Amino acid sequence: MRKVLGFTLIEVLLVITVIGILSVAALSAYMNSTKTFAFVSGYKDVVAALREPRSYAVGSQTVDGNTVQRFGVKISPDKGSEPDFIVFADNGLKPFELDEDESDKIYSKTEIDGLSGDPTLPYLFEKEDSTAMKSIEFPIYLFYETGTGNLSVYAKRGSAVTFIPASEMRYLSFIFNQTDTDFIRYINVFQTSGIAEGFDTKPTL
Repeated sequence: MRKVLGFTLIEVLLVITVIGILSVAALSAYMNSTKTFAFVSGYKDVVAALREPRSYAVGSQTVDGNTVQRFGVKISPDKGSEPDFIVFADNGLKPFELDEDESDKIYSKTEIDGLSGDPTLPYLFEKEDSTAMKSIEFPIYLFYETGTGNLSVYAKRGSAVTFIPASEMRYLSFIFNQTDTDFIRYINVFQTSGIAEGFDTKPTL
């Protein structure tokens, strides 16, 4: 009598089960890596936006061939009607603000998904909960003097935007996080150097 070759039903079901488990694991790993990549990409965009005006100022960037006094970035992640970060040359009639008459030259606008305040979107950019930072609100302006790169900070305090001296606030601390994951990064802007620095863990300063 010939021996019949083949697989039993149990063996087929076992193989299907193993393939299913491996597929779920692979899909989960792919989804996690996609989220990680998107988060890191958004975080780098934020750091780049904060560093951009200082780079222009130190490099003495000109506007239509003319030197300007300073370059700034307006940070307003709680304003859904405008970009979260606007980098501009402060060359208008009103110093230390983004002129509404468009006399200031805008270099770039950066919108990071989720910073407009929509809870269904994943990214949040907020002030770090420190005593000094509690006294100010968005919008926050960072201004860099052309040539030297010296930083001046202006922020909303009460009903008006006012100058925030380094003696009162040595650095500004921000958090960038993804609400449905454990992803979190910290960004500090130091008033003495004006440089925006990124940290993987909460810095102790």
